[in-house]
Amino acid sequence: MARRLIVVNPITLEYVQLSEEVVGIMDLDRYGRLYYAKGKELYRLIPPGNLFK
Repeated sequence: MARRLIVVNPITLEYVQLSEEVVGIMDLDRYGRLYYAKGKELYRLIPPGNLFK
């Protein structure tokens, strides 16, 4: 899972991998949007709200 985008449920420790790609740096804004870099490119990802059922 190193350098992959994952979301972890802190109660159950269940996780969902959001991307198969290796990412460089990543950050999360106050609205829950993920920003990450692959090489020189910057991407934004809005995770779906129902990841854990």
